[in-house]
This record gives sequence, structure tokens and C-alpha cells, in this order.
Amino acid sequence: MYYPILRWKKGEQLAVSNLFEDDAKYMTPIWWLTEHEDISKLTIALDTVWTAYSIVDLSRIDEVNKLLPLVDTLIDSNDIGVMISPEQLQNIEADFQANHASSLSIRICIADQSTGVDTNKHQTIITLLDDLSGSTGDELLILFDYGAISDFESSEVQNLADCIELYLSAGYEDLIFSSGAFPASLASIVGTEFIAREDKRLHAELTELLGHDLLYSDYGAFSPLWDPSAKGIPLANLRYALDDEWMIIRDAKRGTDASCAVAAILVMSEEFEEYGEDFSWADKRWQYKADTSDKPGGPTQHIAEAHNHHLTHVVNKD
Repeated sequence: MYYPILRWKKGEQLAVSNLFEDDAKYMTPIWWLTEHEDISKLTIALDTVWTAYSIVDLSRIDEVNKLLPLVDTLIDSNDIGVMISPEQLQNIEADFQANHASSLSIRICIADQSTGVDTNKHQTIITLLDDLSGSTGDELLILFDYGAISDFESSEVQNLADCIELYLSAGYEDLIFSSGAFPASLASIVGTEFIAREDKRLHAELTELLGHDLLYSDYGAFSPLWDPSAKGIPLANLRYALDDEWMIIRDAKRGTDASCAVAAILVMSEEFEEYGEDFSWADKRWQYKADTSDKPGGPTQHIAEAHNHHLTHVVNKD
């Protein structure tokens, strides 16, 4: 099972709603929510976006207790889990924890563990998890989030392994590891460039070192540091996931002609030939834009296409 971390935005929603059914069944989206999202609208939206099981990530929201009545309704109305942080678990209302223990999962940010493991910190977290009502080690889903990366050293992999090993030794086995290697900005790219999928490589090396099959997660075709609220229309660009790289095609202009131009460059490439227009909804869209130079869509559409191809690639090729 693949656990992509996706923002609850229109582009991401469009990406998953256009996944092929045979691909979607191997995926559990983790919806990254912020204080700005209206949780009351999630129930209705999920009925059209994603009807299978998914996880709502509340771990980045400060005053989560204020949202619990809405979250209570959300859990009762949908096939959904809720992800919180260890700090939230420590302070969350006891009744909610007792009533929904089986629906809870935990996101642990481990970006600060690259230079050494804070054993005391993690033993404290493990004690909290052990006390979680209704959960045992082989039932509780834990996400280890390493955040944004570019490259990494072997010492980092060892430190991360030492950290995760504490949880394995405590009996926790359903463990997800996530990071995101896509750059936060494409400003330095004009033309075609290839960027290594270091998040995939890190997961593979960590899994091998631990000797345990960590579940796979990433941030799709965008960086964990990307700010979707940034103003302005970006230069026409296209992000295309390959086995070990992303192919980035970026024009020096904006608008319909530039968007269709980058699509044309893609469909004439050897990389696209390997996949073909039937590989995903996004590939079909790019082929159409290259053929017709018509209605390429705006930023929301481009975000959806990048994620849709990436998600399809992970479940079929990785």
C-alpha cells in the first residue's frame, strides 16, 4: 500500500479522482490539512473525490481539540482515519481518544534525528503510544516523516534506522516512512532537466538496513516546502516521474502556447514513449495538449496532472 501525503487542494483532489480504479486500490491518501481548511466540508467532498479509505492528517494543526466535534462526525460518516502528532495525543480529550482509538494513527516528525537519535524523546513517545486506548503494537499505524530532502549521507540512514528500530523493538510493525525530494522551486530550470528521486532511494536503503518492509510514502510531485498560496502564475512547466528521476520541462513563458509546447516536448521524448498516453489520465491529457494546442488548463490542472502521473507511477513501477 502506498501512502502519498497530499494537500487538501483542488489540484490534488482532481489528481486522485482521476486515478484508474486498478491503481487507486493500492493507495491510501493522507490528506494534509491546515487551519485554513474547512473540515465541515470534507464529508461531502470525499463522497466525490475518494470513497475508499483515506487518512486526514491533523498533526500540523495547533488547537486540534476545537475541531474534535467535526472530526467525530467525519469519522462516523466516512471510511476514514485520523492522524495526529504525539504532542496532540498527550493533550487530546480522553473521550475522543477512547471512542476513536482504532481510527487514530500517529505522525512523528524525525527531521531532527539526522545527526543523532534522541532516545529519551522516543521512549517517551512509545510510552504514550502504549497507553493509547484500544491499540496494540501490531494495529497502530505510525508515519515517520523526514520532510524535505535533497541528498543524504549513509550516517543519516543509520541514525534514522536506529530511531525506527526503537519502535520495532517495542512491537510496532505498521510503519510508514516518508520524505520529499522534489525541489521547492523550479526557478533555476529552463528547458529540460532531470532531478533524482532521492526520497525513493532513501526509503529503499532504510528498508534494507532495517530488514523490515517499511510502507512507502512521499509528497508526490511537489516539495513538502512548496507554498500553494504563493501569488502569481508560474512559468509553464511539467513534472514527469520516472523510475529514479523526475523529468522537468519548463518554458520561459506562461500561457496556452507555452503549456502546449512543454506537453509537445514531453510526448516526443523517449521517456514518454516508454509509458504512452494510456499510462494515466495525465498522460492522456498531455498527449491531447500536444496534438491540439487547445485548452491546456490552469495551475490547478497542471498540479493534478503532475500528481496523477506520479501516483500512477509509484503503484505500477516502483
